[in-house]
Amino acid sequence: MFSWGSYVQALAILCLLLGVLWVGVWLLRRYGRFNFIPRPGTLPRDALMMEAQMPLGPRKGLMVVRFMNRRLLLAVTEQQICLLTEESLDHETPCQDFQHLLEQSVAASAHGAGADGSRP
Repeated sequence: MFSWGSYVQALAILCLLLGVLWVGVWLLRRYGRFNFIPRPGTLPRDALMMEAQMPLGPRKGLMVVRFMNRRLLLAVTEQQICLLTEESLDHETPCQDFQHLLEQSVAASAHGAGADGSRP
């Protein structure tokens, strides 16, 4: 005799198992400490880090970002991101702080500006 009850029960068990498997994979990817095989061309996790930021107004500010062995001072607005200065971390001590980097950038931009405020 043909019975739909056993097929429905088997289909329900299959859906339940697939759901449990999906939740397990999602939890493993979200909270697991496993590093799956990295995709080609991806950077290590610590290759890009924001070290400091200084807000200058609504949706405007300065950010110090470390990328690989470079430290970048970025001006960030709602429309664009501009690189203000860049330095290598090879010869630097880790005690150099954001204020010192900001003063260097301001001094460099003031030195590069002309008497009327325009760039040469």
